[in-house]
Amino acid sequence: MELSLPVPANAGDWLALASSLVTAVLGLYMMLVPRRALGLRHMDSEFIGMPASGIARARAGGFHLGLGLAAVLLWQPLLFLALGVAWLFAALGRLLSVLLDAPARGRNAILFIIEVLLMFGAVAGPLSLI
Repeated sequence: MELSLPVPANAGDWLALASSLVTAVLGLYMMLVPRRALGLRHMDSEFIGMPASGIARARAGGFHLGLGLAAVLLWQPLLFLALGVAWLFAALGRLLSVLLDAPARGRNAILFIIEVLLMFGAVAGPLSLI
């Protein structure tokens, strides 16, 4: 298997590439500045201590960065589908939050739409949706 930066052939591939890069950038941001990233999510400043920073860097940052970069560098349809499934389940969790968590309903609705778009972008190329 060869690591290379491929040139997307069609609009679906461009969407898959964009979704992967956005995922990787979000992961990198979470790894480098976890307190600021968690603060943007309106987490309580008392909660954002050293343990929370470690969890954010490892589980949110490292996972997103690794999966996004793997999809871009290896350019395998199954990796893009895995990325899409991951964003699908993130969107389902966000939808539960929209339905059950009244105080943050508006912000969660916007983030739900973003997660659905990232999911669609990831699977558009491998499933030939565009």
